[in-house]
Amino acid sequence: MMMMMMMMMMMMMMMLMMMTMMMMMMMMMMMMMMMSDDDDDDDDMMMMMMMMMMMI
Repeated sequence: MMMMMMMMMMMMMMMLMMMTMMMMMMMMMMMMMMMSDDDDDDDDMMMMMMMMMMMI
């Protein structure tokens, strides 16, 4: 029983890690995209933050 619980916990942790990694990747992509066209960076940054919050 205990082992099962431990396994479950580990799995959950792994999932979380994966999610965070994906988030990071997405963020990087977004950054790149935003860097390409630089008319108003402030708004872009704000958008990024919003996305971040939503994902978390």
